[in-house]
Amino acid sequence: MYAAAAGAAAITALLFFTIALFVWLRESYGTVEACLALGLIYLVVALAALAAVFVLQRRHPEPPPAPKKAAPQWWQDPMILTTGLEAARILGPRKAVTLAAVAAFVVGFFVTGSRLKKP
Repeated sequence: MYAAAAGAAAITALLFFTIALFVWLRESYGTVEACLALGLIYLVVALAALAAVFVLQRRHPEPPPAPKKAAPQWWQDPMILTTGLEAARILGPRKAVTLAAVAAFVVGFFVTGSRLKKP
């Protein structure tokens, strides 16, 4: 909050100093010359800031993007684990082991089945 107040005060001070400089330049040199002088001053400030940005970016290049984390596998999903544990609890240990053995056989059959077929 204090930083915002300090920033607002700095902008207000810059505004009043600019107005005072414009009035002084207008009285001394005329309106067009005062406008051109202030425009030139602000152009020099903007170019200096732009040069500073380029120098700082060259000195500190952007870090490479972080590698993306792989999506968790389906067996690491808490919902799947909870469902599997609940099914094992409902089936009981004997039926759960039998079902797991049959499932392992079926998965093994489908995984190696394409290799056993002859063209």
